Amino acid sequence: MKNSIVNLKLCKVLLLFAVLLPALIFPMKARAKEQQKEVRVGWYESPFNTTDESGRKSGYAYEYQLKIAAYSGWNYRYVTGSWFELMQMLENGEIDLMSDVSFTEERAEKMFFSELPMGAEEYYIFLSPGNTEISVNDYSTLNGKKIGVNKGSVQVDIYREWAERNGVEAVLTELTCSEKRSLQMLSEGEFDAYITPNIHIDLSKLVPFCKIGYSDFYFVVNKDRPDLLNELNDALNRIQGENPFYNQRMFETYVQTFGANGFLSDKEEAWLKSHGTIRVGYQDNYLAFCAKDKDTGKLTGALKEFLENAENCFKGSHIDFEPVSYPTAKEAIDALKQGKVDCVFPANLEGYDGEIQKLMITPSLIRTDMYAIVRTVDYKVFNSKENVIVAVNKGNPNYDTYLSKNFPNWCPVYFENTADCLKAVSEGVADCVIISSFRYNNISGICEKYHLTTYSTGVALDYCFAVSKGQTELYSIFAKAIGLVPGSTINAALAYYVAQDARMTLGDFIFENITFVVIGVSSVILLIVLLMVRSIILERKAKKLILSTETDDLTGLYNRDYFYEYANRLSREQPGIARDAIVIKVEKFNSTDMFDAKQLNNSVLRIIGNEVKTVANENGGIAGRCENNQFDIYLKHLNDYRPLLERFQNRLNNHIDSAGARISMGVMQWKADFMPVQLFDMASTACNSAHVLHNDRLIIFDKEMQEKEFLNRRLLNDINRALDNYEFEVYYQPIFDINDDKPKLTGAEALVRWLHPELGMISPDSFIPLFEKNDLIGELDKYVWKQAARQVARWKAEFDITVPVSVNISRIDLFDKNLSNTLDDIIIKNALTRDCIKLEVTESAYTEDPDQVVNTVANLRKKGYIVEMDDFGAGYSSLNMLSEMPVDVIKMDRAFVRHIETSEKDVQLVTLILEIAKKLGIPAVAEGVETEEQFNILKQFGCAFIQGYYFSRPLPPDEFKRKYLGKR
Repeated sequence: MKNSIVNLKLCKVLLLFAVLLPALIFPMKARAKEQQKEVRVGWYESPFNTTDESGRKSGYAYEYQLKIAAYSGWNYRYVTGSWFELMQMLENGEIDLMSDVSFTEERAEKMFFSELPMGAEEYYIFLSPGNTEISVNDYSTLNGKKIGVNKGSVQVDIYREWAERNGVEAVLTELTCSEKRSLQMLSEGEFDAYITPNIHIDLSKLVPFCKIGYSDFYFVVNKDRPDLLNELNDALNRIQGENPFYNQRMFETYVQTFGANGFLSDKEEAWLKSHGTIRVGYQDNYLAFCAKDKDTGKLTGALKEFLENAENCFKGSHIDFEPVSYPTAKEAIDALKQGKVDCVFPANLEGYDGEIQKLMITPSLIRTDMYAIVRTVDYKVFNSKENVIVAVNKGNPNYDTYLSKNFPNWCPVYFENTADCLKAVSEGVADCVIISSFRYNNISGICEKYHLTTYSTGVALDYCFAVSKGQTELYSIFAKAIGLVPGSTINAALAYYVAQDARMTLGDFIFENITFVVIGVSSVILLIVLLMVRSIILERKAKKLILSTETDDLTGLYNRDYFYEYANRLSREQPGIARDAIVIKVEKFNSTDMFDAKQLNNSVLRIIGNEVKTVANENGGIAGRCENNQFDIYLKHLNDYRPLLERFQNRLNNHIDSAGARISMGVMQWKADFMPVQLFDMASTACNSAHVLHNDRLIIFDKEMQEKEFLNRRLLNDINRALDNYEFEVYYQPIFDINDDKPKLTGAEALVRWLHPELGMISPDSFIPLFEKNDLIGELDKYVWKQAARQVARWKAEFDITVPVSVNISRIDLFDKNLSNTLDDIIIKNALTRDCIKLEVTESAYTEDPDQVVNTVANLRKKGYIVEMDDFGAGYSSLNMLSEMPVDVIKMDRAFVRHIETSEKDVQLVTLILEIAKKLGIPAVAEGVETEEQFNILKQFGCAFIQGYYFSRPLPPDEFKRKYLGKR
């Protein structure tokens, strides 16, 4: 019995333990899991958040967020969208964290801001390189122009304040698309200028016009997650406590500042006109930076590339340069002081040293790592030396400045030239020589001969221009030009000339190995072999340096910047050879085992990349991977490109098992007066056409396509002028109530036409879709609203009757936070009531952010506006939208009416729509009624309102008045 009681107690204890064990374990797991919070982060492709071709992430915000996670323990789930879309998602609680948000009082009510900023950014107005209508010296040239800016961004208010201060009256267009699309729209002339921060701007595609302001920017947190805010603030304080200059480091890494713009000021233009050619003194025999070509006597090296690009880097201005060589940097500086030249390159002087010598030093053109050349046997002990003797070329005083600032305890000894310095190190007279990393190939042969090697100093050196003190305009010109010439151009030149400098001549080799020459003729063969091997090794080293910066890691093809750089060089060096531009895109991958929803499979891109490279090599050309799935080829002209398309397609088909995968190709054939970038713009247009049309995957850019492209661009460019000059004419199509035997005019719909001063009357089918596609429809809509309201007011004053007019409300309008105020202002100015202007919203507008559309429409109806659902039944979501967003009127899509006499299906659909309208107690309008039979069928089924050619086509206001109002 006792044992039974003990056993029972033991069972109870075990049972209690079993019950409590999960409670003891799972809270610990829950707490452990709670420490690893999942944070939903907004990810918008930009320099803040960048995803490369291989799917690797980087960027200002990305790096900062990783640092925050190191202190907070957060796990991130990235949610993609445009900046505008993600801001809406943050407000709606769909994401938790967002980067790059400037503070405003209005935003602070909707989201939490971090205590500390993540940085500061400057805002610029940028132009496309081809814009010649806007002058930096006259801000009024912006008047009437169209300027794009991110919708809801702080730049909107900053611009408006700047515009008010400077008396600028431009049309500001708020954009909701990605920055990539915005920049494309600017380049295509869809608007004239674009406002964006100065972060990694490609100055070959954008020209900075002027700075309009700046602000700090912060991380922001969803209002429902105050727990994240506390942890975020703690992490930011620890990060900036660990390194007070962390934001500055991020700024220097990711933000490109350029205190310059793309124009010369009036003073700079006047100085250049009176001064003429700018004489540039440079140090000879100093590749890869600069040297005088032994054969031509002309400048070569990276300086040559810079000056060639700087000649025309300013819009509307040209600069002539005259390079003048000097044996040493000291002699070049002396010539500058004597007025023989206007500036000198390279100059490495610090500010103090420049002031002492009465010189001004420009921003850095080139930044180079510095090596110490030491004896190989001393490599391991060099760092521990206390008294370092450094050999210095007395012809280059720039190194004195470098040593005094970075290695003040080193003792310099001076020699006539670099070769003597190296010899001194080999003989133990000096411990090292300081040399630029770009100069090492120039001396590598001597270093091998003397058994010398490189030791990194860990300190870089800036190569700048020097100008005489007081030459402020010249200084400003160079400072701007350095900011405008792309860094990729200079880097490509450095890599190229490093390779050129690496090629040792036979004479050089014999001179350095003179003892071998006396051995006999047989040794010559050996020397040639050694020369070839040596040249190959050095060239491979140089090519490795080039490839590390200019090629795409995945395919080995040139990346976009370097592809265009080398294409331009090929065009300049071989102007007589006809080369065509080809753009191909790999599209429509349906094989789910090889591709995810966002990224093309790397193996396919490598396969196509290899084929592209082979084709380019076979036809004397070059190739690049310029977008994720886009390849560009610049090759000698071919008569037929169909076999080439089939070749790429077959290569694709052999690699993947997906019938949907395909190659689209666009070609622009060579034209003597077109630069490669122009050819590729047209080839890209042709390729996009092949993508859209589907019926032919090879499109050659032709005259018809060019005319259509030019027409579209012209229409896009002319819209602002047309709005200002009232070229758009509003026509009115009557709407009749047919309940009684005699139809009664009950309203009209406003329809726009464009009477172009040169092109004549343009159908809305030619410009409405174009404006919608390019987000320009909003300004035209406002124009039509104003004209329609004025017309309603005129008819009311003249005939004492009100004819309500229906106007279109586009998708862009629905996302305009000022929509309601704009409509109210129009109504008030024309002394109308809100039911005089009816608002037609197409069903397709509801599919993008339906919640916001529903709220907007609900607010408009609450104010008294009548909202009509246009094109009802055209899409699959009509009934769903109608249930979520009640409207006042249904307008049946004209497609149902068109075949109502012959199609039983259409009859049933019309009957159903009319029945739905009746059940909901709202009227239905049938559009597109053209025949008496259609009229009779609709009246028989109980349709109360009709609009269409049966009664009247759209009419100009005066004709409408005469026909329908004049009889009253």
